Amino acid sequence: MEVDYIDEILKGKLVCPEPEGDGKPLSVPTKSVVIEDTLDGMEADLVSDLGFGEKLAVVYDLNTKEALGGRVERALDSIAKVVSVELPGRPHADMETAEKLAKETESADALIAVGSGTINDLCKFTSACVKKPYAVFGTAPSMNGYTSVNASITVNGLKKSLPACAAMGVFLDLTVLAAAPRRMILSGLGDSLCSSTARADWLLSHLLFSSKYRSEPFLILDRDEKILLEEPEALMAGDLSVMRHLARTLVLSGFGMTICEGSYPASQGEHLIGHYVEMLGSQERPESFHGEQIGVTTLTMARLQEMLLQQEKLHVVPSTRGKNDLIDHFGPDLGIACWEEFSKKRLTSGAAEKLNEKLEREWDSIRERISKVKVSYFTLLDVLRRAGAPTTPEDLHWPKSLYYDAVRYAREIRNRYTFLDLAADGGVFEKPDFLERNLKCAAGSALKMKSLEQFPLRKLREVEYVLADIDDTLTKDGYLPATAYTALERLKAAGLKVVLITGRSAGWCDHIARMWPVDGVVGENGALYFHMRKFERDGEKHEKLMKRFFEKNEEERKRKRDSLGKIWKQIRDEVPRAKLASDQDYRVADLGVDFCEDVFPPLEEAEINRIISIFEEHGALAKLSSIHVNGWFGEQDKLKMTRILFKEVFEENLEEIRDRVIFVGDSPNDAPMFEFFPSAVGVANVRNWGDRLECEPVWITTKESSDGFGELAEALLAAKGHIPKTTL
Repeated sequence: MEVDYIDEILKGKLVCPEPEGDGKPLSVPTKSVVIEDTLDGMEADLVSDLGFGEKLAVVYDLNTKEALGGRVERALDSIAKVVSVELPGRPHADMETAEKLAKETESADALIAVGSGTINDLCKFTSACVKKPYAVFGTAPSMNGYTSVNASITVNGLKKSLPACAAMGVFLDLTVLAAAPRRMILSGLGDSLCSSTARADWLLSHLLFSSKYRSEPFLILDRDEKILLEEPEALMAGDLSVMRHLARTLVLSGFGMTICEGSYPASQGEHLIGHYVEMLGSQERPESFHGEQIGVTTLTMARLQEMLLQQEKLHVVPSTRGKNDLIDHFGPDLGIACWEEFSKKRLTSGAAEKLNEKLEREWDSIRERISKVKVSYFTLLDVLRRAGAPTTPEDLHWPKSLYYDAVRYAREIRNRYTFLDLAADGGVFEKPDFLERNLKCAAGSALKMKSLEQFPLRKLREVEYVLADIDDTLTKDGYLPATAYTALERLKAAGLKVVLITGRSAGWCDHIARMWPVDGVVGENGALYFHMRKFERDGEKHEKLMKRFFEKNEEERKRKRDSLGKIWKQIRDEVPRAKLASDQDYRVADLGVDFCEDVFPPLEEAEINRIISIFEEHGALAKLSSIHVNGWFGEQDKLKMTRILFKEVFEENLEEIRDRVIFVGDSPNDAPMFEFFPSAVGVANVRNWGDRLECEPVWITTKESSDGFGELAEALLAAKGHIPKTTL
């Protein structure tokens, strides 16, 4: 029987199983947590068991009174004298409202909050100020503050996380929660998903600066969070069993903050971005819920974290922004308050030097450890999309310029070192168009691909041909994993025709056509195809089993190779860090220029753009893959050669059968295939290309590279009944 972490924590019996645990049971001040399908008729007993006294202040607003407040008020009237406090309009969790609430509840022995984020924060903060206990009946699964001991309160325009009173009782009626406005449920989902990015940020600070860190808040969330990642549609459809997991996640997240004596495990870079927009954005824009905002900012942080973790080396420089810069940016009052926070973590010359020494020694182990505990950006994006939640700043009506400023400057609000700081200190935000290119991709505004999980089963069953790119589609980190090769074998064994479509050289293609479980390969971005004849056709015997088809004859190919050689000399002179592709000696029709396969650090975008420009200045075409810039003379492309292969090898007109073909790729040079095939699929890393992707695929896997290809193969094989869906 599984341990119920909520019950074990309330009883003081749960001990952290991790090595860094101190062996002491986890402890929280909350005495009672009750989560049931309905609490109707139980309200009086639940509060009576807390021993609050004879006079109770029930606090709600107009909406929460209608949802549950009236019912709670009537029930408690049987056990105590009730002071009704209805907060007017749309209350705000600020110091002024808290002071008014303290006066209105002055005669009460305890406060009973009926609501969610704002009302709960006001009651817990007020209770701490006046030293009175409180309990809460939740009306929406919209945030994780029900069981935390901090409250988000705005003080003089600056949102702060302030010490607050723990709820003695937290009572969640799942039927009431499921009836909450849809956007409030989405808000709770968004607030829950940020635990991954918050963990990565907090762990980064710990590993770089030996700051305090605990793993317990994340371990206790694991089981319930997995259900939310798997079943967002059921949550939004009102399934009480999944709603229970969301409610538990919110409760346990609050416990995590309580255990850690602060919001560290649930509020890091993603919350800083949201706070910045709230502080400096226009009050006239349409209002959005806190958790909706955090869902969007979590995607941005997840993407930024993954980009930095992919870097093999990082180097930071001293911070250049000073007190006057912050005052100019935030205004006099906020600027001084932000400076008091930022100055505590601002990198001096000495601190930068010390941090660089640490990064030089330990960056590999640091990024490995963080990568192991975070949820991928693509998984988070998929969950939010399946739930119908906002995923872009535009969805929240946030201006692009404001959002970019938030990502760049939000780190200055609070003394917490996050990946926002590492990016800024490493000069990442200073790269030309970095925010424009990468945040557009991160927020998902440029690409609207649908999750592969939504691919109609009927369509999968109709697929007869699988076409796949190689680099970063079948391979991962430069290697061909056994799982990818096995997936090719299983697709072939299931009767599917498999053709690889690549920019790799003729030499590679000869080997692949001979040795791999494929029916053919199109190489050098459409200059050729190779097909291994493994049978006789129409009684005709062939002297050679390998069929090679080249777009141009040898004489023309030689002339064009000479011209490409001149182009390479200019590229080498103007972009000295560029290298010839490692397989250039085995190419017959194009020039491959390596920008990241065997080049470290990878070429900057400006260098890549110059390589492309040099090709084009000479009248050559240039295409970008995940590792090379490939250039050639002529009109060859992957799609044109694929048409020829299908006609000659399969005796099929590709135009007529393309509904029975799936193509899967990852980079800009796959754009013609993405555009042509209605069932084109991108492995998740296709999003890395942002605006460089001229045409996007219809579908996208949740996993990257070879893992994404395996995901597609699994779906195809399961649809055709060849293997159980979970075995590949």
